[in-house]
Amino acid sequence: MSTGPVASLALSPAQRSEIRRIVDAAVPGARVWVFGSRAAGRARPFSDVDLLLQTRQPLAWDEWAALEDAFEQSDLPFRVDVVERRGLPPDFLQRVEREKVLL
Repeated sequence: MSTGPVASLALSPAQRSEIRRIVDAAVPGARVWVFGSRAAGRARPFSDVDLLLQTRQPLAWDEWAALEDAFEQSDLPFRVDVVERRGLPPDFLQRVEREKVLL
């Protein structure tokens, strides 16, 4: 697992801050990692952002809805996809664990 560098995510400081603000508002205390093309250094300017969340309790439906709505209403110029660590298939989780970068 990588915890950095955040600079490799192809996100501006303002974009990182906005993502963090949205997650913190909907799911206070969640740990957030980026995985996928942005974490692997293969992102293009408008590549989506894949987020992995780790929370104490499984996310409730209203928390998922709040996250989705907030990201859709944001000015971020890309799609944000969110998955929760628990419940991921083991082979997918292994890949995510190898490439994730703490946000």
